[in-house]
Amino acid sequence: MNASAAGCEAIMSFDYLLGGGLAALLLVYLTVALARPEKF
Repeated sequence: MNASAAGCEAIMSFDYLLGGGLAALLLVYLTVALARPEKF
């Protein structure tokens, strides 16, 4: 594996981490909005 492939792999890991975190936050928000709709 050359240096550019390693850099690309690191970027993909960051993308997966960012996407996973965003999906988790969205899941929490929607769950709270469903459980307590009077707050929204």
